[in-house]
Amino acid sequence: MAHAPGAGQRVLRVGPVPEESEHAPLVFIHGAFAGAWTWAEHFLDYFADQGFSCQAVNLPGRKGMPDHARLHEVGIQDFVDAVVQVVDSLTRPPVLIGHSMGGFVAQRVALEREVAAAVLMSSVPPTGLAGPSVALALSRPMLVWEIARIESFGAPLNGLDTLHQAIFNDHMPRDVSARLMPRFQMESRRAVIELHAVVVPPLAGLRGKPVLVLGAGRDNLIPPAFVYGTAAFLGTQAHIFEDMGHAVMLEADWVEVADAIVDWLREIDV
Repeated sequence: MAHAPGAGQRVLRVGPVPEESEHAPLVFIHGAFAGAWTWAEHFLDYFADQGFSCQAVNLPGRKGMPDHARLHEVGIQDFVDAVVQVVDSLTRPPVLIGHSMGGFVAQRVALEREVAAAVLMSSVPPTGLAGPSVALALSRPMLVWEIARIESFGAPLNGLDTLHQAIFNDHMPRDVSARLMPRFQMESRRAVIELHAVVVPPLAGLRGKPVLVLGAGRDNLIPPAFVYGTAAFLGTQAHIFEDMGHAVMLEADWVEVADAIVDWLREIDV
C-alpha cells in the first residue's frame, strides 16, 4: 500500500523558519484515520506562500512511523504529548489548527502550553464524540456499521462509498477519493474509546483566546449543530461552509477555507 507524502517524518515543516516569519508559527493537527498528509495536499504550501511557518504533526501510530505497530496502545494524551513536543521546540506560542480529532487534541494542548490562537475545523466537541455518534447512529446507521468495520478490521465493507459518505460530500470526484483511499488507516481503538468517554471537557485553555470555529454543512461525522455547540462553549461564533463535507482541507473548494483562515489570522494579527 502506498504511503503518503511525508510518511516516516514525525513533523512536516514547510515555509520560513519560525524565527524569520513575522507571524506566529502554525501547528497543524490531523484527524482520526489520517495523518499529516491531509495538510500536505493543499494547506501547507498555501500557508507557506502566505509567509507562515508551518509544522504538521504525524500523531503517534501513523503508517510509515516506527511506532505504527503500537497504534492501539496510544491514547489522546499520547497525541497531546506529541504536539506539546513540537510546541516546545518553537520560540513563540503557535496557532494550533486542528481538524476533527485534531481539534480536540488542540483543546487539550492549550491546557498544557501557551498558544497564540486556535482554528478548530469540523472539530470533535469539548464533550467528546458521544453526542455526534448518537446523532450519526440515528441518521445514518449503516455508515456507523461501516466505520465500526474500519475500526475493527482496517478495511470497510464498501470502502469508496464509506469514504465518500464519512469524509467528503457528493461534489468530490470519485477518482480523487480513490487516490486518497490508500492513505487512510485504522485509528487507535484506545483513543476512539477515550473520545467517547470524555468526563471533564477542557474548561480552560482556549477560553479567552482568539478561536476560529469552522464546520461543514454536509458533514456526517460532526454536523453543524455540534460545531455551533463548540463555538458557544468557547464564547465565539461558528462559520459553516454549507456545500462541503467533513474533510474541508481536501475538498475541491479547499481554498475558500484557507482564505477564511488567513483573513482571520491577519485580522487578529498573530
